Amino acid sequence: MKDTFESGSCICIGSTRSGKSEAAVRKILAAASLGWAVVCIDPHSDSLAWRALLHLIAEGHERRILFERLSSLDRVLGISGIRCSQAENPIERAAENEELVDHYTELFTRRSGQQSLSDSPLKEEGVRLGVAHMIDQNPRRPDSYFRYVFEPEHPKFTELLQGSTSEAIRFQFGKIASGATRVSQYASAKRLINATVGSIPYLARSRSSFDLGAFLNNRGVLLVEGGYSGVSDEARRTVMGGMILRTIQFIRTRRKASPRVLLVLDEATNAGLISQSGFECKAMAECQKWGLDFLTLVQQPNFPRDVSQQIFSNCVRHEYFLPRQQNWWARSCSGRRASS
Repeated sequence: MKDTFESGSCICIGSTRSGKSEAAVRKILAAASLGWAVVCIDPHSDSLAWRALLHLIAEGHERRILFERLSSLDRVLGISGIRCSQAENPIERAAENEELVDHYTELFTRRSGQQSLSDSPLKEEGVRLGVAHMIDQNPRRPDSYFRYVFEPEHPKFTELLQGSTSEAIRFQFGKIASGATRVSQYASAKRLINATVGSIPYLARSRSSFDLGAFLNNRGVLLVEGGYSGVSDEARRTVMGGMILRTIQFIRTRRKASPRVLLVLDEATNAGLISQSGFECKAMAECQKWGLDFLTLVQQPNFPRDVSQQIFSNCVRHEYFLPRQQNWWARSCSGRRASS
């Protein structure tokens, strides 16, 4: 079932049962056969990730595979929690942490089809402050503490306050502890954070129990699917978004551009896996030379306008699938950017 494979990011567009998943499985098999690492994010159950799993095992790649179903909680990968910069230079570390605050804030506020909080500045400011507080901890605290950043009466709030290394952030939360900051100023941010971070699927995967970088350096294949009931859309979107962010972080910080990594995003628009901030689009543009290719599958390319332009510019192949040609490639409007 393996297909010919070319490096370079690709976007696949087509309705349900048009053959996108079959083509994606072929690309995953081909990439794995070439020795690439693969990260496949699939919000469905028994769909793309599951088919890829069956075919990869049939091709003899079972020792390289980890399969994660978000609705299964007996064994989980601690991969999606908040991570601070590991840079040794303090100035570089501070700059990277500032960028991470932006990315994690966007990730935690990407709920219920809402791609931006530009119309809710108070809520966005509260979430940013909470994320910065978690990143700023020494020693690092588990993500379960995130629920208590706006709970001044809880003992973990005191631990977070004592562990903060930023005088400015410590001052802000000191005002919350003393009551100088009114509850109404952070109540909306608190509700938004708890809706996601308080979910069991997120908490179970927010521990530092899995070294994604080492796994990908060993040419591993990580297949993640949404699973069945028990996982809310907000939790699914946040956990998967965290895995995407961790993959991009690894690519940007590793010292060599091999092995190459294929990052597959199924239902990228319907599942909210592409942010309005353009973080993933920026990674498409920057990380190609560092060994990261995107394979993005959508039913309709209904991204925000600026994001859509970036995606089509940074994908060297555009492939379109027609319903009447099921289980095979559609009329090929694919090819290099010049012909698409």
